[in-house]
Amino acid sequence: MKYKYTIFEKKSCMRNMTLLFFSFFSFFIFFSCGDENFEPYPNHEFDNHKGLLPSEYIKTEIDKNTGNKVTVTTSMQYDNLNRLINIKSSISDSITNIHMISYNESNGKVYTVTTENAGGTNLYSYEYTEPGIILEHRSFKTNPLHGYPEIEPYTRTLTVSGDKLLKIEDPKDVQTHLFKYDIYGNLIQFDTTIYTYDILKGLMNNVKTPHWLFAAFEGNFPFTYNLVNNITGDNKGTVYNYEYNKDLHPDYPTKIILNNTEEIIINYIVAK
Repeated sequence: MKYKYTIFEKKSCMRNMTLLFFSFFSFFIFFSCGDENFEPYPNHEFDNHKGLLPSEYIKTEIDKNTGNKVTVTTSMQYDNLNRLINIKSSISDSITNIHMISYNESNGKVYTVTTENAGGTNLYSYEYTEPGIILEHRSFKTNPLHGYPEIEPYTRTLTVSGDKLLKIEDPKDVQTHLFKYDIYGNLIQFDTTIYTYDILKGLMNNVKTPHWLFAAFEGNFPFTYNLVNNITGDNKGTVYNYEYNKDLHPDYPTKIILNNTEEIIINYIVAK
C-alpha cells in the first residue's frame, strides 16, 4: 500500500505541474496579445506635488532692424535657496545680456547685481540703512568712446515694506516712482502703467529672490511680475495668454502667447 501511495502522489504532482504550466502559459498568451489595448503610463518629467522654477524662456520674435526672425533664449540659474543668481539672454548662441545677483550670506539680503551687455558692465550695490529704506548705489562702466568720460555713479533711494517696493527716489529723475499692489501681493501699478492678473499660481512663485528687487529693475528681469499670479495685460494694450501641459504639471504654463503673435516656450526645473 505504501508503494502504491507513492506512485499516486507522483502522478498527482505531475498533473498539478502540467496544469500550472498550462495556466501560466495561457495567462502569458492572454496578456501578451492584449498589450496593444493598454494605454501607456504618462511619462511625467516632474512630480506634480513639487514646485517648479522657470529655467529657460525661448522666444521667437522679429528683429526690428532687419525684419528677420530671431530666437532669443533666456536661461536662469538658482542657488540652493531657490534664489536667482544668474540670468543670461542670447540670440543664436551669441550672448547679449547677463544679470548676476549676489547675496550677503550672513543675513540673506541682496548684496550686488552686476549686468553685462554690449554697452559695458554696470554694478548695483545695496546698503540697508534704516528700516524700510534701501540705498541702491549705481556705478557704470559703459565702454565710452575715446574722449568721453564714464557716467558718474549715483544713488537711488528705495522705500520698501516687507518684500514690496513702494517708492523709488532717483536724483536723475524729476518724478518719484510709485508702486501699488492688490490684496494678493501682485504689482498692479507702476507710475501710470496698470497691470491685470489671473487667479492662477504665478510661474515664478517659488523664486525666493526678494520681490522688491524685480520691481526696482522695472521688469528687465523677464516675467518677474508673475510672482503671485500670472500677468494677463496692461493698460498699454499688451495681452498675455498661457497654455498648460496637464501631463507635465497642472499649475505651471509651458507657453506664453503675447498679443496673439509672439510665443514663448518655458522650461522648468524642480524647486529645492
